[in-house]
Amino acid sequence: QLLATSRELEDRAWRTGRGRLHVGFQRADAFEAQATVYRELATTDIDVHVYVPGGVSADVLADSPVTLHTRNGDLERYWFILFDDGEFGAQNCALIARETEDGRYQGLWTYNGELVAEAFKTVE
Repeated sequence: QLLATSRELEDRAWRTGRGRLHVGFQRADAFEAQATVYRELATTDIDVHVYVPGGVSADVLADSPVTLHTRNGDLERYWFILFDDGEFGAQNCALIARETEDGRYQGLWTYNGELVAEAFKTVE
C-alpha cells in the first residue's frame, strides 16, 4: 500500500505541475532506481528536493534541477514524500514510513494540510 500511495502522491505532483516536493530515501540505490521520476518532475514548476544518505553517483543528477541533500541526520531513518501544491493546499499530501524489518515498513499518509505543513517544518 505504501508503494502504491507513493506513486499516487508523485502523480498528484505531476498533475499539479507546481509547488514543492521533498522526498527522502534510506539508501542511494533506492533513489537511483527512481531518479528518472524526480528528474522529470523537476522539469515542471515543482521545486524537487531529494534526501539521500551519502549522496549518489555524479551522473545520476547531472544537469538536473533536483536539489540533493546528503547529510540528513534523523531523516535518514525514514522514507518520506512531502508535496505542497504552492497555492491553496488542495493537493497537499505526505507519506512517512520507516523500515521495521528488512523490507517491511510501517507508515502513514495524509492529505491534511496542517500535518503536511508540520512535516515540511521537519525537513526545512
